[in-house]
Amino acid sequence: AVVQGLARVVATLPPAGATDAGKRLVGVLTARAGPLLQLPPGASGPSPSQAAALAVELTLVGNVIKFMDQFVSDGSTQLPGMAMLEAAWPVLNQVVENPGWYAEQAVADSVCDCYAYSLLSVKAAAASLVPQMVSAVVNIFEAHHHTSCLSVIAVAVEAFGGSGLKEARMQASKGASVEAVDAKAYVYNRSVPQGVEDQTVAGVLGAAIPAMTTAALKKVSAAPEEHELLSQLFTMAHTFLCFAPDLLCKSSALPALFGCALCTTRRREVAPVRAAVKFLSVLLHPGERAAQSSIWQACRPVVGQCVRHHGEELMVNCMMALADSCPRQMLKTLGSVIFLMLQACRAQAQSWFMSVIGRPDFPAAAGGGAAAAVLTEDDRKAICMIALKEPSLPQARFEAFVMDFAAMCRREATSDVLVAYQM
Repeated sequence: AVVQGLARVVATLPPAGATDAGKRLVGVLTARAGPLLQLPPGASGPSPSQAAALAVELTLVGNVIKFMDQFVSDGSTQLPGMAMLEAAWPVLNQVVENPGWYAEQAVADSVCDCYAYSLLSVKAAAASLVPQMVSAVVNIFEAHHHTSCLSVIAVAVEAFGGSGLKEARMQASKGASVEAVDAKAYVYNRSVPQGVEDQTVAGVLGAAIPAMTTAALKKVSAAPEEHELLSQLFTMAHTFLCFAPDLLCKSSALPALFGCALCTTRRREVAPVRAAVKFLSVLLHPGERAAQSSIWQACRPVVGQCVRHHGEELMVNCMMALADSCPRQMLKTLGSVIFLMLQACRAQAQSWFMSVIGRPDFPAAAGGGAAAAVLTEDDRKAICMIALKEPSLPQARFEAFVMDFAAMCRREATSDVLVAYQM
């Protein structure tokens, strides 16, 4: 609390004063961290208490840098946050170069916090350090699968994935607050992604996607209970789609992510299902403005190929999930995926929908009874008529229909709920 209070005071100083005071504050923290990095002779890694103590110091460094995001570069002076990051860089490097240290999750998380807060604070000014940051987090993630590594990649994409962001921040000197300008730029760049302008950063982030995805899916395959890992993986992928979709769509990781996402829809845990469905929703329809952008127009053929190859399986999984395994609070969101599929490739998706409805094992009846006892033939015809009607139901209305349809499959409602959609 004391260190964070001092950081807030530093943030109120003029840039030159903040740089000097901030470097001194970070210097105190790194000086305390230095002795902790010394391992006893013959030790391959730190003791639990040593790791915990180092993690505290590095977390404080990150928290100090976090408060420096209000400063705007004028191109001639160094940002205070960048000066602080450079002051902490030797200590951070010592940690990421020692497998014994980054094996400790608390230590790895604290380093990732420093990286993430620095990127959010100084953004484009950190471009020269991004290759080292990304290389470090990829190595750590491949070895130990710490989910904080995925967050760093997501933050880097957000920080660099919008050409309007740097220019918008420069406008803060013309009257608007930094917070207001950043918020406006953030919304703009999400609705109309610009991609990563810095080609070096783009190359590094593009190479990180398949490496991180391969390592994550390998871990999940061996340990299906890794719900947080799945959630963070799809959160990272979703961030790429929002800010730099071209990097993900031209990556070899996209088919694997799509395949994993459609399987994740059958899980019962809320967090991974929510993250996977958000990823799928943006992939199928990034929004009206984004869909018309040149960057998304270039991505459409690749996305279309994924949908053609895996769309039927996705429809089956979504329908089976809403009938049984999908968490109740996710039914509406799952309905949006079905709706978007019907809009994206209507003829094929209609065929897939009717195929699932006509399956003798759909929906799986509670207690192992016959599926026909859950939905009658008339029910199935009515469901197809409502879902596939022309013109289609508005999205919000379709999602409400899916929730009622799911209630029928789960024997929580009768076919009477369909009447409202037939009028």
